Amino acid sequence: MKHTEIRPLDDISYVINNGRNPKVLQRCRTLKEYSQFVSTVRERAENEPLTDLVMKEILEQCIAENILAEFLKKYGTEVISMLFEQLTEEEAREISKQDGFEIGRKEGRAEGKIEVLFDLLGELGEISHDLRLRIVAQRDLTVLGSWIKLAAKAGSIEDFEKEIS
Repeated sequence: MKHTEIRPLDDISYVINNGRNPKVLQRCRTLKEYSQFVSTVRERAENEPLTDLVMKEILEQCIAENILAEFLKKYGTEVISMLFEQLTEEEAREISKQDGFEIGRKEGRAEGKIEVLFDLLGELGEISHDLRLRIVAQRDLTVLGSWIKLAAKAGSIEDFEKEIS
């Protein structure tokens, strides 16, 4: 009988993000699949909020791709619950910050389109106070875009006002 020397374990950490430390991941299929699962969750989180529906789609995708398939079939509901519970206060602040940035970007695009409208209409004459208020109140980027096209084609401010009424 061969005896293996038992040595004290050192506190060693490995980064197992998908693609990192391939030797470690090759030795342990479960660890590799866990790394793939986490990578899938992170990729989706970068592009959209992780709602219940999105998490269910991730589970279905991983099961279909045989990533932790048996475990996820058995414990998928618990995995979703755990992931939502693990949302830390810091992550919540980051999500809130990102939402704020998105709102700010949208507002900035609207302001830019409004400025273009004022420039185009200013070339046609004096913009009335009421028309200025109506334009500034509009925040729908699609509407503002169509108004820019109308302003570019309009022969006068009155023509533009008739078109948007």
